[in-house]
Amino acid sequence: MRSEELYRLLAENAWDVIWTMALDGSITYVSPAVERVRGITPQEAMAQSPEEINPPASAAVVAEYFGRLFAAIANGTEPPHFRGELEYYRKDGSIMIGELQVIPYTSDGEVVGILGVTRDISERKKFEAAEARYRMVMDSSNVATNLLAPDGRFLLANPAMCKLMGYDAEALKALTWRDLTAPDHLAPGTDEFVEIIAGERDSFRSVKQYVRADGEFIWGDASLSCLRKPNGEAEHLIAQIVDITEMVESQQRLVERERQNRILAERLRAELDSAARYVASILPGDLAGPVQISSYYVPSQEVGGDCFDYTWIDDDHLIVYLIDVSGHGVEPALVSVSVHNMLRSGSLPKETLLEPDRVLTELNRRFPMEKQDGNFFTIWYGVYQDSTRTLRYAGAGHPPAMAFATGSSTLLESQAPPIGIFGDSTFVATSHVVPPGCQILLYSDGAFELPLQDGELWSFDEFAALCSQLAAEPNWSLGMLVESIQQVTASELFDDDCSLIRLNFD
Repeated sequence: MRSEELYRLLAENAWDVIWTMALDGSITYVSPAVERVRGITPQEAMAQSPEEINPPASAAVVAEYFGRLFAAIANGTEPPHFRGELEYYRKDGSIMIGELQVIPYTSDGEVVGILGVTRDISERKKFEAAEARYRMVMDSSNVATNLLAPDGRFLLANPAMCKLMGYDAEALKALTWRDLTAPDHLAPGTDEFVEIIAGERDSFRSVKQYVRADGEFIWGDASLSCLRKPNGEAEHLIAQIVDITEMVESQQRLVERERQNRILAERLRAELDSAARYVASILPGDLAGPVQISSYYVPSQEVGGDCFDYTWIDDDHLIVYLIDVSGHGVEPALVSVSVHNMLRSGSLPKETLLEPDRVLTELNRRFPMEKQDGNFFTIWYGVYQDSTRTLRYAGAGHPPAMAFATGSSTLLESQAPPIGIFGDSTFVATSHVVPPGCQILLYSDGAFELPLQDGELWSFDEFAALCSQLAAEPNWSLGMLVESIQQVTASELFDDDCSLIRLNFD
């Protein structure tokens, strides 16, 4: 086969566009590949002017080269070769990027023509541009981003990754993701990584601990995705790691604080329960005799400041009182117990204990709220003289006692302010003659200041009506009253201590 035939056979089957030019500048041959590359036939390509082939900038480069080439040929000097990237027009007006190589060919030492090869590199240039954009995004991103091989080796690492892990990019290339993972966290994510390589999934996300170059442990939220070859085989993995060390450590501190708070709350709950049990232990039991007395104490969820007592201080005088200190917790309970212990310890002379107004005046002097950390208290205090059937009482901000006789009810109330608020408060005692069969009910405000099931607050009048209704029944009890109160409340629980004292007079 002649060499010309062999050349034409190769040219017509080549993937690149092969063309030849005579020394007069005319195109003498264009291979069929031009139709695939530029969308025109070889005949159309041979007939095109330079302006139809290349955009202006590329056409200028071609013209400059051919000027030098033809000048060298005319002068008999070594003709220059050319290799460069140029833009070409396609038939539809779009632009393709071609890598052009021009070689003058000779016969017997003289240049007789020009051979050109144009390779379409448009897709490669797109890839390079995309790669450049990807590199720019990686380099400018604050998120640690990496390109991994399927075996876990680092191929590329952006500056954020180097800063996060304390390695430079070259040092990371000698490591795998396993080398950066804390030993206790190697297992999480291993199965998912294997599944990605096997083609069973394309991505996963995990939170784990990593080890920096300086040995410091950090927490990272890592996401991994896979780039695959056309056959589905894993080609590269893209990994991003967000430093969440501060967030995790903050959560750990929060968990620890919550644990400590639970311990503290349990300890406080135990102390409050202990305080409530102590308060209940010092309260009196039922009392028999000419005046039968029963009581009922329901502590709130937080220990409160209720305390009461009733006792005969001689054969003719019965003392009864109910204290309610403001607030909840151990401190109000301590104030309540302090007042209670003072009244029953003999600190006050008997002459004072028999005069309700004098008792309240003395308490107001000894327990000013500024010396009780702002705590004040209400009290209803009464002295019953059995020989005269007379009850003398005084109140300080406390709800009135209720006296139930046959067919009637009376409120035993007074208008004085609570103990401890004003140093110059005046307290007045009032007398009430107790008829046979009379019942008197003392209570703290926790018995009626309650939310109802409809969200409204229960009124004192409704509470008083319930008490009057029960008192009319022959065998009623304080337990029945508590159950009736609970039935009208929203939660069947008391927001405040509920203290009840019932006195039945022969």
